[in-house]
Amino acid sequence: MSNFAAKTNIQTIDLMMKKIYSLMLVLMASTTMQAFDALIDGFYFNLSDDEAEVTSRRPSSHDYSGDVVIPESVFHDGKTYIVTRIGERAFESCTNMTSISIPETVNTIGDGAFGRCSGLTSITIPQSVTSIGKSAFKGCTGLTSITIPDGVTTIKEYTFDFCDGLTSVALGCGVTRIERPSFGSCYNLTSLTCNAVEPPSCATHVFGTIDHKKCVLYVPQGSEEAYREAEEWKDFIHIEIATAISNLASDKYSCNIYDLQGRRLQQPKRGINIIDGKKTVRK
Repeated sequence: MSNFAAKTNIQTIDLMMKKIYSLMLVLMASTTMQAFDALIDGFYFNLSDDEAEVTSRRPSSHDYSGDVVIPESVFHDGKTYIVTRIGERAFESCTNMTSISIPETVNTIGDGAFGRCSGLTSITIPQSVTSIGKSAFKGCTGLTSITIPDGVTTIKEYTFDFCDGLTSVALGCGVTRIERPSFGSCYNLTSLTCNAVEPPSCATHVFGTIDHKKCVLYVPQGSEEAYREAEEWKDFIHIEIATAISNLASDKYSCNIYDLQGRRLQQPKRGINIIDGKKTVRK
C-alpha cells in the first residue's frame, strides 16, 4: 500500500471516529434530557432522599393541560416523597395549561419552570416558596396578576419578561433585589405593589418598559419618601400607600421575625422567636 493510500485510510478512519463520537454525544444528551425517575399520577418526578422534584419529559414538555394541581407528596416503590421543588423548565411551553395549584410543601421554583405557558391565567404561589428562578414566568401572556411570597428575596432576570397581559404584580416584603430585565415588555402593568419597607435595590432601567405615568406604585405606610428618593423607584409618578399589605396573613411568614439575639429571620425557627414584637414559641 502506498503512503498516500495509507494516509487516506487513516484520515477516513479518523473522520469516522469523530462522527461516531459526535453521535454518542447527541445520544447521551438526548438520554439526559429525557431522564426522570418516575411517572406518578400524570406527573414526572426526580426523586432524592425523601423529596421529589416535579420535572418534565424531554424533549417533549407539553404534557400538562387544563387545571393542574401538584400533589404535596407522592408514593413510589413503597416510599413517600414530599414534593419540594418545581424543576427547571418543568412546565415550559404547556400552552394548554390554564391554572396551577402549588402545595405549601414547595420551596423552590426553577429557571424557566413556567416559561411560555401562554394559556396560563391563574397561579397561586404559596408562602413556602423562597426561591424563584430566572425566566420563571417568561412569556406567560395570559397572566393578568401575580403575587410573590414574602420569603423570596430576589426577582431574577427575565422573571416576568414578555408577560404583556400582566396588569397587577405584588412583591413580598422580603424582596431586596430586582434584576434586569425582570419586567421586560410589561407594557400593560397598572398596579405594582412592593411590600418591602426599604426599597429593594434595582438594576438600571429595570422598569424601563413600564408606563410610569399609568402604573401606580403601592408601598407600605411610612415608606413613601424612601421610594420617591430611591433609584428606579423614583421614576413612578404615582406612589401611594398600600391599603392592605398582602402576604402577611400569618405570623409564620411575617417579615418582622427575629431570634432572641435580634437577628432577622426569613421564617420562625424551632424554639422562641420574636414575631411582630411578641415572643412566640414554635415547636
